[in-house]
Amino acid sequence: MGLKKNILYNILLTTSLYVLQFVTYPYVSRMLGVTGIGITNFAQSVVQYFIMFSMMGVNTLGTREIAKCNGDGAKRNKVFSDIFQLNLLVTMAVLSVYVLSILIVPKLYVYRRLLWVGAFQIVFNTFTVEWLYKGMEEFRYITLRTLFVRLLYVVLVFTLVRGPEDYALYFYLSVGVIVANGSVNLIYSRSFVRFLIQPMRVLLEYAKQMGLLGSYAIMTMMYTTFNVVYLGFVTDDYEVGIYTTAIKLHAIIVGLFTAFTTVMMSRISALRGTHDLAQIRQLLGKSYEVLYAVALPLIVLGIVYAPEIVLAVAGPNYASAVLLFRLVMPLLLVIGLEQIVVNQVLMPFGRDRQVLRGSVAGALVGVFLNIVLVPFFRGMGSAFVWTASELSVLLVTSVSLRSVIGAGLDWRLLLRYLSAFGVLMGVMWALRTLVSEWWIHLALLPLFVLSVHILLRYVLHNSTYIDALGYIHFRKKTNHVKPEP
Repeated sequence: MGLKKNILYNILLTTSLYVLQFVTYPYVSRMLGVTGIGITNFAQSVVQYFIMFSMMGVNTLGTREIAKCNGDGAKRNKVFSDIFQLNLLVTMAVLSVYVLSILIVPKLYVYRRLLWVGAFQIVFNTFTVEWLYKGMEEFRYITLRTLFVRLLYVVLVFTLVRGPEDYALYFYLSVGVIVANGSVNLIYSRSFVRFLIQPMRVLLEYAKQMGLLGSYAIMTMMYTTFNVVYLGFVTDDYEVGIYTTAIKLHAIIVGLFTAFTTVMMSRISALRGTHDLAQIRQLLGKSYEVLYAVALPLIVLGIVYAPEIVLAVAGPNYASAVLLFRLVMPLLLVIGLEQIVVNQVLMPFGRDRQVLRGSVAGALVGVFLNIVLVPFFRGMGSAFVWTASELSVLLVTSVSLRSVIGAGLDWRLLLRYLSAFGVLMGVMWALRTLVSEWWIHLALLPLFVLSVHILLRYVLHNSTYIDALGYIHFRKKTNHVKPEP
């Protein structure tokens, strides 16, 4: 399947998933309330923390190694068997620690009703083997399967979740999505690979790589999921509910660019073997332009209209999340740049040590600032910790860019974009402050879209955006041409 179709399928998948979240989250946040949301999100964060240990970088390693097989069935069988068996052994070890933690940690024992069910999510997350399908660029299958399961999930949420007392049921349904995906994926994988039990000595081929990539993932958790867990330990369910609502809205937006990055990683992994650095740099250039064209307008809208967004999605009880939402919005740009550097360059080129170095820097900053800030500044402290950690990762990893592909980040270009959209945000903020009528703000949205168009087309000369406009114009023109008799 072509690169454009894969990108479209993955963007369709991510967009539809977050559209479904936009549909369900306003309902769930109102039905469960801030405390109910806080309880379920804390439990889910604990489960995700253990999943990160059980996966140990398998998603990245598996996608990269399966992509390298280039259609060789025998080689793909061996790679799949090695990685899956090693992943399964690690998962069983992590599951043992998870069960023991529930029994001996008082804070976790309080949530044992949810966490026992969460054990199924840890197991079936391993069975999902999403890395197999991503490595083969089977994005059409991933999209159709996930959409079907998610639509069923949405129907069940609206049917069964009726009040604050249903917070446990909501958590069980979320776990059920992973169980369903894992079951279907494992069965369908037999169409592409055969699992062959491997001797333990053979598994050592990937153990070191999994250790490096897993360390990166675990370090990343120290300033993402760990933020929520630590916030839950030092504050309360209400504070967790406010903070996770703010970062959930942010995650919905950042997921769109992640869809693009995932496809590009598979393609660059395949191109690495050809040593075509010019084409790789060209793909990266498009990635930067897509990021700037998407992230910066969303950051402006998110910061200026944060009260309206939070009110519409979560409801009036979450007004405290407005400031947190504004604080994390710039992370769209930081995380987007980080994904390009790490997922599209360093990982496909096997620079796992450089990736680990960046994640260690982020983790050290995250742990230190968590201990210093969160007990006093609560959710606001967590937001600052996350931002500082992601910036540390970006700065450390971007240093390695030039040695890998012969070109680093174009900081001048980035500054041009920031200056242009900074002026736009100043104008929008002034209008937001001076005008209070909601219908006037609604009428200003077309003006905002026009301003973004002028900036991208005439001021910044974003070639990817211009090419997209040309393609749309060409399609319209050809659609109006009558076929010859």
